[in-house]
Amino acid sequence: EELNVLKSIDFDFYKPQLISIEIHNKKNIYDDSNHYYKNDEAYIFLNKKNYKLIWQNKYSFIFDRI
Repeated sequence: EELNVLKSIDFDFYKPQLISIEIHNKKNIYDDSNHYYKNDEAYIFLNKKNYKLIWQNKYSFIFDRI
């Protein structure tokens, strides 16, 4: 799972500029609304680490360090 991989990164030592992950709508796989990802733990985790979403396409997301 993406969240476990993200949690294993030492963000104090490694400072990736871009992070690409997949986020799927686990509650409703047929719901293609654009806002389901905002409740995803990986999305919230990256926001707390000062990453912002800069690109998305269905289930693919790219975050940039601010």
